[in-house]
Amino acid sequence: MANNDFRISLWTVWSVVIIADLMIVYGIYIQLSQTDASSFFFIAGSILAVAVMIILVNDILNKNVYNKAFWLIAMIVIAPITSVYYLLQRNKLIQLGQQNHQ
Repeated sequence: MANNDFRISLWTVWSVVIIADLMIVYGIYIQLSQTDASSFFFIAGSILAVAVMIILVNDILNKNVYNKAFWLIAMIVIAPITSVYYLLQRNKLIQLGQQNHQ
């Protein structure tokens, strides 16, 4: 498996990350606006965020990522923000991890 390949396509991972983050933000907005709407968007976004977290943690563990411990802890503590930033920096982190490993 190449460095830029997930078990599913990178485009799919990006799509799920963006949809999950938007659903969480919209769900929080609905809850804060004191409407009688259900918390469907927040719950669905949270479920998608957990799925993304599992995919990205698996990727971090299987690749030689630079500063692996930091990314694992950050993925648990602030997953929505970390998932976007990790996807933006993923190729660079893998290259740094390979250079650091040699």
